[in-house]
Amino acid sequence: IEVIRSGKNKTLTVKLGSRPSSNVVASRMHGVKNPLGISVQKLTPEIAEQYGHKTSQKGVFISFVSPQSAAQRAGLKVGHVILQVNSKAVDTPEDFENAMKTIDNKKGVLLLVSTDSGSRFIIVKTDR
Repeated sequence: IEVIRSGKNKTLTVKLGSRPSSNVVASRMHGVKNPLGISVQKLTPEIAEQYGHKTSQKGVFISFVSPQSAAQRAGLKVGHVILQVNSKAVDTPEDFENAMKTIDNKKGVLLLVSTDSGSRFIIVKTDR
């Protein structure tokens, strides 16, 4: 590429790269670091009420689901609350992160999830 700098022509060499997919960009923007492709946060009584859960509900709130992620394919949505990861209760984002460190990516992960229509178990086959 030729540009003009301080009134003089200058030739620059440019190397083009590939742009990450929008899924990767969205995941990075939301701080997704787990193989499910979700972000979680502390469930407050206000958030619980807003999404149709009991204000005394325990668990972690799903605040983001990466497009085309393992979580999305399994039917997880923003507003769902994860109660357990592989039969272990998770009440804080830290509990969730620690539980995710122990999963076997080949087998997937068993989640107990609370939705606006009740609680159910979901097996999520991870991508990694």
